[in-house]
Amino acid sequence: MNLLILAETKLALWQEIVVGVFKAPVPIAAVGIVAALQKPIRNFLLYQRTQYDFIYAGDQGQTQWDIQWEGYRLTIKIREVHNNFIEDVTVIENDTPPGKTFPTLNATDKFESLFDGKLQFKLNTVIRAIPAKGSKTYILRFVLRHRN
Repeated sequence: MNLLILAETKLALWQEIVVGVFKAPVPIAAVGIVAALQKPIRNFLLYQRTQYDFIYAGDQGQTQWDIQWEGYRLTIKIREVHNNFIEDVTVIENDTPPGKTFPTLNATDKFESLFDGKLQFKLNTVIRAIPAKGSKTYILRFVLRHRN
């Protein structure tokens, strides 16, 4: 009958110090790598983000809004709001046309790049209020972000 005998291994003091030094950062690095691979966490760490809600009366027609944020002045011009998209949207930086034009802008989670990638922009939601009388009212939520 063979018996397995385990011997206790005793490390030298300098070896214990080396093992202790490398043992602590490994779990921290593993958690950091996993976090960096997760898109929501990566976006939270890498981007400064803000959102704006604009009210649009259903019969308002062509409209524009100005936003001052993080050193940017943005003008958002729209021609018409429909139930699920905005028609003819132009975003202008620092009042210097022509800006970037979108024939239609749908509510989405996908960001659009603006001004050579300096900013990213999306229409997050279109909320429609339908009163018993009168015209519809829309709330448009725009989200802007830029890299930290």
